[in-house]
Amino acid sequence: MTQPAGRTLTEADGYYSFLGLTPGTYFVKVDDGQLRKLNMTADPEFHKIVNTGSVDGDLEGGLDFVLTELATDTVADTITVTKSVTCS
Repeated sequence: MTQPAGRTLTEADGYYSFLGLTPGTYFVKVDDGQLRKLNMTADPEFHKIVNTGSVDGDLEGGLDFVLTELATDTVADTITVTKSVTCS
């Protein structure tokens, strides 16, 4: 099971960032509740990133989401990141 590792809001231009994430594999996605509330879908559903934990931090680009309006003219502004944990 994955647990949210962080939440952030987008800037007006769609830019978003997460600070202080520990090394590991994360899945970044637009908040499901926000999408339902706004009657929108996100494509892709999520982005998978690997944070190596370098001293200078990790920078990932190209993690855009295309939001498709189903019934309203509103844009989702909450993005969630989750960390993948494998239990053995």
